[in-house]
Amino acid sequence: MNTDLFDVYSTLCVSTAHIPLDIALYMNDDPREQDNEAYANLSFDLTSFGYRVWVGCENPPTELKPIIQVAKQLGCRWIEFDRDAEKYKALPSWEW
Repeated sequence: MNTDLFDVYSTLCVSTAHIPLDIALYMNDDPREQDNEAYANLSFDLTSFGYRVWVGCENPPTELKPIIQVAKQLGCRWIEFDRDAEKYKALPSWEW
């Protein structure tokens, strides 16, 4: 099989500790029913163990900018915030 025919994308996988509680709560609820301009440009999916956030969103929340920058430097399109993933000292984190 010619594997050159397939697109493969990278995802940065980190602990949900790297996402603040207020952003997590926003993503847990239906954003269409919320009036929060600070998170309006956030493109994400809920997963069984956390969240997937697209790194290409315009004007992401300030708290996520450092980790989005790291993901972009690594060539990732998504960040997966997984409750069982590694917590990295080099990235901002929150206890919740």
